[in-house]
Amino acid sequence: MPLWATIMAKFVLKEQLTFERLVGLGLGLVGLTILIWPDIRAIGEAPFHAAFMLGAAISWAAGTITMKRFQWTAPIIVLTGWQFILGTIPVVTGTVLFHPGIAVSLISPKAMLALGYTIILATLFCHWAWFKSVSLLPTSVASMGTLPIPVLGVFSSALILGERIGLREFVALVLVLVGLSIVVIRFYGVERHG
Repeated sequence: MPLWATIMAKFVLKEQLTFERLVGLGLGLVGLTILIWPDIRAIGEAPFHAAFMLGAAISWAAGTITMKRFQWTAPIIVLTGWQFILGTIPVVTGTVLFHPGIAVSLISPKAMLALGYTIILATLFCHWAWFKSVSLLPTSVASMGTLPIPVLGVFSSALILGERIGLREFVALVLVLVGLSIVVIRFYGVERHG
């Protein structure tokens, strides 16, 4: 998504594409490539799924550009709520069409807590924070803030699920964090002195 958002921001929003942003984005993408490299074959064996992932990334970037392009009069929290209301329609429709007869009574309390966490913190709060970031920062800078998400997911699964992590994961983390640091330090250095 940061790649597509950066490209779209250049052409649609006329945002400046600085050397630091290109280097930071490049390092972050190399880090993510290292992270997913062992699974590249699985992605190639499921091109339909890969196309959906690519479509989701482009769609997310386009939504970010749209949020940034228009001068919204409604508060960010209201826009976030409307996005979830509208986004719920295809999710519920797909659930009813493809998974009819889900027995809610069979869902464990632990699963319900996980669902509550996912809805309240991981989805609602984080989307609000995302839209707030996009409203305050250039799109390319804000979108690069999403680069650590997969890396943090890997380290969280190691912590919570006991999955093993190795040199590849550490290299990916370092590349992503260095790339992000280059962009953030340069951006805030220019803001402070500019």
